[in-house]
Amino acid sequence: CTIRLHTLDGDLIREIVHDKSPDDPTSHHDTFSLINRNGMLIVSGLYYWTVESPDGRVQMGKLAVIM
Repeated sequence: CTIRLHTLDGDLIREIVHDKSPDDPTSHHDTFSLINRNGMLIVSGLYYWTVESPDGRVQMGKLAVIM
């Protein structure tokens, strides 16, 4: 799947390709270094996340970052 993090305005912060095997014990989660796609540390606040599967299904939610 592809995980995307966006600001509340819809700007893309980071895109993560999650390609772990379902047999991997860590396949149900991924990590994010809090560094945006421009190499800068993100700030505290609310963000949207989307997870898109290869067949086009999308899930969406909110994420709070407190630093």
